[in-house]
Amino acid sequence: MIFNKRKYLKGLDDVEILLLYKKEQWSLCIDELFLRYGHLIYGVFLKYVNDKDEAADLLMELFGKLPQLLILHDILQLRPWLHTVARNEALQHIRKGNKHTHLSFDAFSIEPVLSDQNNGEQIEEVEGLEDQLQLLEKVISRLKPDQELCIRLFFMEQLSYEQIMSKTQFSFKEVKSHLQNGKRNLKILMEQNQNNESN
Repeated sequence: MIFNKRKYLKGLDDVEILLLYKKEQWSLCIDELFLRYGHLIYGVFLKYVNDKDEAADLLMELFGKLPQLLILHDILQLRPWLHTVARNEALQHIRKGNKHTHLSFDAFSIEPVLSDQNNGEQIEEVEGLEDQLQLLEKVISRLKPDQELCIRLFFMEQLSYEQIMSKTQFSFKEVKSHLQNGKRNLKILMEQNQNNESN
């Protein structure tokens, strides 16, 4: 019988996973903790920064640091410890005045409604939104397949990081990489497309 690490980890409590990680350093331990607590920590960051993209980036940064933190600290109760670490990270981020440059994907979650067909400004706004959606759809297919998949799942289908991991079987690190690189490359592609049209 093949030993299934993922299934084995799901049967362990937090303390057992922490002890196992310190002993074996399985990367799947981090994935399992992300599945359990990623949405809660995301909520902590969102409360402080009030920006979905920024909160998502902070979440990924924290879980990127987590392997080293778990080795350094003796943790008795993981959930309150993670909450404290997330709060401290958020406050430090705010104190530094960090402002990440994000490509806005808000258009994907907006459903245009014309309450007044004679409102020229409103019609113009919707037409601009449609143009943005068409541009995004045009360039997103030029991403690497794994990046395109994660971008579509997160921004278009509004799946959480945990759901993306479950649906794609990507690890935490892979989802983090595909989303971050995908956003960066998509921004570059959009800028290139706009420059080409203006020339």
